[in-house]
Amino acid sequence: MPGSDEDTKQQQDKVSKGARADLGAALKAVQPCSSDIKQIQNVMNPYGRLQQVGTSTDADDKHVRDTVAPAVRAVARAFTRGENVGLDQKGVDALVKAAGIDDSADAWMEDDKCEQNWSVVYILSAPQVGNGGLLVEGGTIPITVSTAGAVSGSGGAAIKFTLKPIGPCDFSEANSTTTMSIGGTLKGGTFSLLLSRGAYTLATQSTCHLPAPVGDITIPTPVPMQPFDAFPMSVAAKAGATAETPLLAGASISVMMLRRR
Repeated sequence: MPGSDEDTKQQQDKVSKGARADLGAALKAVQPCSSDIKQIQNVMNPYGRLQQVGTSTDADDKHVRDTVAPAVRAVARAFTRGENVGLDQKGVDALVKAAGIDDSADAWMEDDKCEQNWSVVYILSAPQVGNGGLLVEGGTIPITVSTAGAVSGSGGAAIKFTLKPIGPCDFSEANSTTTMSIGGTLKGGTFSLLLSRGAYTLATQSTCHLPAPVGDITIPTPVPMQPFDAFPMSVAAKAGATAETPLLAGASISVMMLRRR
């Protein structure tokens, strides 16, 4: 009979059955590393229907939270990177709270099972190039770590070269840029980086101050720099971690790791 307790229960059972089927399908479709908010909404809508008819269980609650939490972290990482995730800060905060995530914990957004974004602060310092010359290469190189632990990335590095005067000759400062490529792996909490860059030539010139009647003479004095390929550096997979490798004649290459969302 319409409106009876039995009819109401039948309607609730029907809603519950449909909601549970929709919930199961939505949970299976969740991609934990995706920042697509729709997949989370697809889970929460049928789960909300279960709650409305009073047929959700503690096990349902745990299953939903455990499944959506990685995706919520992905949304939070994307929002921090400045991507449009369809929510403002309050919306992201509410989503994090609903997923039962403790956002006061260190690195709460991170998920080692997802692709990771890091930056390598690279510095090559060579204080004894030529006659007391100083060469410094430096740059912050963005890298990506795949879910399999493969490292890849490239970016620009600035170059500055100065050389002390030799007798009556002064040398101009040379400034340039080069491209650094970084490969390698992340395994067991340690980066095994492989740094590569091509050869380049520093366009310096010398000005020699000679007695009259010669006077000043300016001469191009290019300084060629050799490439290096797959130079190995090992450093901990921790924000702020550093490593340095000494080279010949007081030169060294150092790296520092920074975490990007």
